[in-house]
Amino acid sequence: MKYFLIVGAVLTVLVLLGLLIKAIPLLTAKPTIKVDYVTEYNKMTQPANYDPNENAAFDYEKAYEALVEMPQAFENNWHAWPGDLIDSEMGILRDWIGSNSETLMYLKEAVAKPYSWFERHSGEHALWNIELPEVQTIRGCAYLMYLQAKLKAYEGDIEGGLEEALDLHKMGMHLLGPFTLVEQLVGTAMCSVSFNSAFSIVEKTRVGVETLEQFQSKLEEQLHRSKPLDFSIGERIYGLDIGQRMFTDDGKGDGKLIPSKLVQYKKGSPILQPISYIHAVLICIGHPGRRETGELFEKLYNEVIKLVETTPWELYDRGTSYENYLKELTEGNYYVNDGVESIGKVCEIYQRHKISGDALITVVALLRHKADMGKFPESLEELMRGNYIGKLPMDPYSPGGLVYRRTNGNFTLYSVGANFKDDGGVASNWGEGEQGGDQVFWPWYVTQQLKDKQ
Repeated sequence: MKYFLIVGAVLTVLVLLGLLIKAIPLLTAKPTIKVDYVTEYNKMTQPANYDPNENAAFDYEKAYEALVEMPQAFENNWHAWPGDLIDSEMGILRDWIGSNSETLMYLKEAVAKPYSWFERHSGEHALWNIELPEVQTIRGCAYLMYLQAKLKAYEGDIEGGLEEALDLHKMGMHLLGPFTLVEQLVGTAMCSVSFNSAFSIVEKTRVGVETLEQFQSKLEEQLHRSKPLDFSIGERIYGLDIGQRMFTDDGKGDGKLIPSKLVQYKKGSPILQPISYIHAVLICIGHPGRRETGELFEKLYNEVIKLVETTPWELYDRGTSYENYLKELTEGNYYVNDGVESIGKVCEIYQRHKISGDALITVVALLRHKADMGKFPESLEELMRGNYIGKLPMDPYSPGGLVYRRTNGNFTLYSVGANFKDDGGVASNWGEGEQGGDQVFWPWYVTQQLKDKQ
């Protein structure tokens, strides 16, 4: 027995000694920075035939400088309909919008231009420290346009309110393209806010048939020009830059993951959990090298480009999900595997954004049908046969279309949501959580009441 204990102790010492020998070079390892990827990023994201006079970024910068921030009174209830505000709140809203007349003028000029391109800078010439100063400010501009759209409609300028909603959508579209994922997510969120403003206006006001038709036509055109989430340039270059800063360089395209850089990267990330230095050392000792990691990273983003156009239902039908699929794809590589949950969530957000736009078009078309025919159609297929819509709105959470049912003088339209189950139109936040439920697009007040409770 004593013999086995001695042998076990010796083996343990040898294992620890072997780990120490492997760890020592990593403790002092440093990366070799060869490429300025910030410069490369700027070159590759700049629009073809770039013309400063066509660049909305300069107008946005003026708008940001002039912006008067949202009053505290609206920080928690910015989504409220103006008619539901008390007199003092309405006065604050009108004063705030009036104080931002210059900002709104610059935003109007910006959305009339074909693209918005900001030259990016970083103090360390590193993409993980890239400066995005406008991302927070543009949210304030979006809320400003959102509230002005609803106020215009409430005060009788319905057509003007819907135009503001379309302009807000254009503003969001300016952020979609080969840019950072953060910019694209903000742009997608702004487009969704524009849909919300239009839903509110259409439900709360008496929109004329001609105005409905014009709005639908313009929105369809904008959605046709809208781009999907783009991982082809910004995210790929970001990955290459992180690779050269996180791994050593053996001069032959390979190298080891550096513990200190792994700790620094995770500590500075808003979505990753920080780890201790000792934990990082243990990870790096047996971690795949730079070449293998780079090949996996390239494979990952080739898959994500396809995955972003794959619906949650299609993955569910295959027995998986965005997160599980990406986790399995990157299993065995801690560095790549660590952040794929957020990528999966982004793909799902994009699918929700797409169907929200289609649902808005469908709602407008249904209201047009009612105005023309005196009643809502029996089915969405009937709506399409009457040329009110060009295609059926397909539910990303089911194998079919959005659920449409006529009710007493109205209708309901919804997605079955993330539990992939028709709960009868019970409003929820996309069916997430233990309670399940559906994502209700109409009646819109049902969704609005849900937001008021949150």
